[in-house]
Amino acid sequence: MRKFILMSALLLLAGCSGETDEYPSAENASPPYILKEGCKFTIISDQGSAGVTSPQVSGAAGVSASMSVSLGEMSIAVSDCRVVENSHNLTIYQQ
Repeated sequence: MRKFILMSALLLLAGCSGETDEYPSAENASPPYILKEGCKFTIISDQGSAGVTSPQVSGAAGVSASMSVSLGEMSIAVSDCRVVENSHNLTIYQQ
């Protein structure tokens, strides 16, 4: 019984660990790309950068908020610390 409980707990923890997005390091990345620093997402290009911080909503299930930012033709929308729209499918790196 104890072994079953331990295995169940490990499976549950493994499922929870998939909830956070992990991205490769931005080291040596060539623009354009998106840089994730915590809940701030920045479009980096040769022409400059534009960033937005993701809103975090707590409350009833299904309640969410999103924000967006554009840099030239490129745009992203973020919600709950995740990119939910990436117009040019830019690669996402993290700091």
